[in-house]
Amino acid sequence: MDDDEVNEIVSEEVLPPVDQATTLPLPESDAESDTEVEEEPVARAEIATQTEIATRAEIVTRTEPYALSLMNLETLHRYEYITMVYAQRFGLQTLFFLQLLWTFFSRAATATQKVSLSVLRSIQTQMYVFFQGSYYPYRAQTTMLAGPGIAPIEWYYNADTKLFLSSTVYNSTNDYQTQHLEWLAAEVKYNDLVLYDISDYIEQVRWAGALRPTAALVMTAWSIHSGIVLNFRDGLVLKTINEDGTESSLPLRG
Repeated sequence: MDDDEVNEIVSEEVLPPVDQATTLPLPESDAESDTEVEEEPVARAEIATQTEIATRAEIVTRTEPYALSLMNLETLHRYEYITMVYAQRFGLQTLFFLQLLWTFFSRAATATQKVSLSVLRSIQTQMYVFFQGSYYPYRAQTTMLAGPGIAPIEWYYNADTKLFLSSTVYNSTNDYQTQHLEWLAAEVKYNDLVLYDISDYIEQVRWAGALRPTAALVMTAWSIHSGIVLNFRDGLVLKTINEDGTESSLPLRG
């Protein structure tokens, strides 16, 4: 068999006819370009849909006052949002009235709190009384201050502010002026032996009345703060130094 016959047989068995040849697949670049061409209308449709949704949301927000988008709820402050909703639903006049009502109740609550604190402080104030002829301080909140056979009160003493008020000043509605004791320094002595230095306490004491509190009253008031109860007897004195440098020895006798 010669070469021409061999070539003819191979071509008949291996190569299919032209009309029966299988269509080859397109290159990848061509396929991707077709896909992009097909997806482009879809992307445009999505953009149009988003634009339409945003437009409708804007129209709804403008035309329906109660319909607020979630975006607006996130950006608005809670108080501003509530105010806006009430204004839209009930009107500005009603909102203004509610604001006035809220302000009234807030101020009333503040005033009530102040009054309650004032009453509580007055109850907790350490007020003592000195009856006429007695040097012993009695707690005003737990003592009967007036009645048959009860001695009249001579002095009121506020232990919180260290203030002596005479009975006349305490029961008067007029204003009064307080003054300090004229003693710059004071010591408790017994037979020339210094027992206690009460100069710091003396500097804080104030009083108001026709006459200055006696040395015995001052010492019994000092006992409230110090917890020291002195035995008033002969030889026990309060040695003071006045503003002009004058020294005095005030007897502390019962």
